[in-house]
Amino acid sequence: MEKYQVFLKALKEKAVVKVVFETENKKQLIRRTCIPLDFGPSAEYSDRIERYRFYDIDSPSGAHDLYLLPKQVIEITLTDKIFNPGDYFDEKQKWYTKRDWGQYS
Repeated sequence: MEKYQVFLKALKEKAVVKVVFETENKKQLIRRTCIPLDFGPSAEYSDRIERYRFYDIDSPSGAHDLYLLPKQVIEITLTDKIFNPGDYFDEKQKWYTKRDWGQYS
């Protein structure tokens, strides 16, 4: 299954994912456990380029948003762990990628 399709499935199922990605300078491969959040242009970047947005839950520097260009992502794998969006948000969010997360959609 293509990476983007795995990402969409993870959003639908609210599945935690494992992400393997390259640093921007392609000098290091990194593996993280993440909550899939969105795919599209980000307010964090003025270039309007579409990026995957994850919430990295096992970073050594602490949990944080992780924005990755599609070319950086090597692999996205579903895990058998399910997350509750209410653990990460307390109100409706503005998403680019459609999903049914109830009050957080």
